[in-house]
Amino acid sequence: MAVTTAGIMAVATTVITVDIMVVTTAVATTVTTVGIMAVTTVGIMAVTTEVIMVVTTTVITVGIMAAVEDVVAAGAGFFNIGALNQQKELKKLSSFFVS
Repeated sequence: MAVTTAGIMAVATTVITVDIMVVTTAVATTVTTVGIMAVTTVGIMAVTTEVIMVVTTTVITVGIMAAVEDVVAAGAGFFNIGALNQQKELKKLSSFFVS
């Protein structure tokens, strides 16, 4: 009877230990995987967001600068045309008073 009881206890202990190890390993693996995925996802999202923000800011800035340059060029051209017209008018007036 002692041998049978010892054998049963040995088998029961082995089965319980294996079950505990399987559950513990599964939980540890799940927790580790979830932790790694969370950190990886946050890292990837941060880098992706930063790249998107830099590209978006650059595109917007380049667009605004191009528009500003166009406006400045148009304004300068308009000013130059106006100045030329003023000079012509002044020459006409001065020739009127000189002659």
